[in-house]
Amino acid sequence: MSQDEVSTTLTPEGVENTVMVAARLFLPPDCVAELRVLNTPQGVQSGYFDDPEALVTAAMKLDEQGYEGIYVTLNSVKPELLAQAPNTVRQHARQTTGDADILCRRWILLDLDPVRPAELSATAEEEEKAWSRAFEVWCWLQDIGFDLCSLVVAQSGNGYHVLVRVELPNDKASGDLVRRCIEAVALRFSDEEVKVDLGVGNAGRITKLYGTVAKEGQGNRAAATSPIILRDAAWRRDRPHPCGNARALGRHAADRASERL
Repeated sequence: MSQDEVSTTLTPEGVENTVMVAARLFLPPDCVAELRVLNTPQGVQSGYFDDPEALVTAAMKLDEQGYEGIYVTLNSVKPELLAQAPNTVRQHARQTTGDADILCRRWILLDLDPVRPAELSATAEEEEKAWSRAFEVWCWLQDIGFDLCSLVVAQSGNGYHVLVRVELPNDKASGDLVRRCIEAVALRFSDEEVKVDLGVGNAGRITKLYGTVAKEGQGNRAAATSPIILRDAAWRRDRPHPCGNARALGRHAADRASERL
């Protein structure tokens, strides 16, 4: 499939429907996720959800208020945290999800951002470069054995995310594996135009709730575009990829590092 063909087979139309698709990515049945908004007049706003429809309703209300970014936990949260704010958002939240609060790892996040001054939003040209690089990553992951149904590509606001579906415990070995996987992709695809962020591998990572507005930077324009999620990806067939292939990806980091010596 070419890059142009992928661009014409994307997410369902409509912002609320897109947010629901994203919510179901991070909040599958019988799981709990945290919804979080930073830097509001009411401090950090946070809530725990086991109902995707309630999460979407809360997220849309927050989005309408124009907050800088609306985030959700990447991985499943321990169910006991639901009692802190069940299917609702509380203001001035003092406690939010930490790495130890994650039940298991469901996603490896590959975050590709165009290189630019931190205070500026990405230009259309810079976003296009990030999209092209994300497409290359998506193709390469399939080439080395990852099933299309375990991969998602989504717009992060100024760049693009590639999500890899896994099923891993939340332990040190899994953390090391995820770090190696991210390093493998960065060694192959980072350059002076687009960087793969090496700092997104912690278990308690939050990510943009796709479909909501992102307002990073104050320069050329507001980064408030809809996400792109590949149609035949994991949100339709929630099938975890065998961990063996994640380990194979992790080994690419060592191989690439050896090539540079």
